[in-house]
Amino acid sequence: MTNYVHCHVGQLPPDHLIDSFKSIDNVEPESRIVFVTDQDIEIEGVEVLRVNDIASEQTNRVMQMSLFKYDSNQLWRRSIFRVFLVRDAMKYLKIDSCYHFDSDVLMFHPSSKFEHLIDNNDGLSITHHTDSEVVFGFSNFGDIQKIDEICKILSEIVFDPAKQAEYSSGMPNEMKLLHGIYVRRPDLIKKLDILPNDSGIVFDPSSYGQFFGGTDNGHDPGWYGMHHIIGKQIGEGNLKPVMVDGKPYVEYNGKKYPIMNLHIHSKNTKKFMKHL
Repeated sequence: MTNYVHCHVGQLPPDHLIDSFKSIDNVEPESRIVFVTDQDIEIEGVEVLRVNDIASEQTNRVMQMSLFKYDSNQLWRRSIFRVFLVRDAMKYLKIDSCYHFDSDVLMFHPSSKFEHLIDNNDGLSITHHTDSEVVFGFSNFGDIQKIDEICKILSEIVFDPAKQAEYSSGMPNEMKLLHGIYVRRPDLIKKLDILPNDSGIVFDPSSYGQFFGGTDNGHDPGWYGMHHIIGKQIGEGNLKPVMVDGKPYVEYNGKKYPIMNLHIHSKNTKKFMKHL
């Protein structure tokens, strides 16, 4: 059985979280969907785990960190927590691997289409959207010893401003810190394909979803960021994202490549649920 683990600490987001669950169930109805949260909620078809029931001593310590404690956007803080909580869920459930992504991500294909590209002997396999940031548009948590090592390094960084500066440039959010770990320990973190390639499979870190759906900063559909790896290729005319029968593809050299998921930053997930 394929495991999908979502994680959200704090007030629950609106409908896009449920839409994310629905998209998984649509493409892979036999999968196991797990939701780790500190909120009191029940969701049909979803196995809910409470943070207090699964959090390790290390995780509880990290959740008391001062990093981003007084920031107006607590997303930066909670995004770091979920790396530890997904690991804790794996141990609690005694599972060898799981897919994880943000709550505004929709799935368009089952894992049978891409599982051969992901090695569970790796640690964290994850998408990247810039040269200095990885992002949970899509990820696989694999070898638990390697995930433990990532958590060990991350738990040291969040309490040490000097290490934060060493592992990231600018804001020490989880995207930059995980990239910093990737640079120093490529044995722990692998990058998933985000551009057309020989496998014929493409994952969306954020850029394709922003092109199709716009952003939560007011950008309309069709937007792309030249600072993104994908956005630069779109802007230079090398890539053309297209929708075919309600599913996303990217055109490159006259060939269409299916995109496995979309990261809908605008949170307008309903627009993309018509195929369900």
